[in-house]
Amino acid sequence: MYLSKDRARQLVECLDCDTACDDCRGGTDEDCVSCSKDFAVMGAKADGSLVCKRCPLGFVIGENGKCKEICGDGLNMGQYECDDGNNLNGDGCSAECTVEKGFECHSQGSERSVCVDIIPPKAYLSVKKGNLLLVSFDETVVIKASSSMLESKMHVYLKGDCKLTWELASSFQINEELSKLEVKAHPAGSL
Repeated sequence: MYLSKDRARQLVECLDCDTACDDCRGGTDEDCVSCSKDFAVMGAKADGSLVCKRCPLGFVIGENGKCKEICGDGLNMGQYECDDGNNLNGDGCSAECTVEKGFECHSQGSERSVCVDIIPPKAYLSVKKGNLLLVSFDETVVIKASSSMLESKMHVYLKGDCKLTWELASSFQINEELSKLEVKAHPAGSL
């Protein structure tokens, strides 16, 4: 509440503060001494009064009483490098909404960021018994349903005059994180 003085009519009355204000000097959301629970400090006037408003979409009230962007809601309002709609690491946009090493992230306006792996994982090939090859990767990979890895047979060209046809020998689930795959190799003649 605040005291309203009408000097012309010599009237003093107690009036309620605006709902944005917890305590106030006047009757608007720009006359606050402190902001109400659901309102943030959006500025201050020369007389020291605070301007209290609700945070816009994509923001919450931070510890300092000011609006801060939400990380992980899929709305990139510009305070973070990226926002892909989750708080997971390893997908290009970290749990702290920073672009991860080896990725590029793009978004149009405030839309969800789309991150692309610009450094593909390195694959290493080792020979096992029975024409089995072990393909291991220097980072975790995820095989998507549209991946060419799901074709029953693929051709691998090695240096020299050697060609192999190979098929997956180990089972895995679509979208499962993998660090290695077993494949069965079949010599396909010379080139």
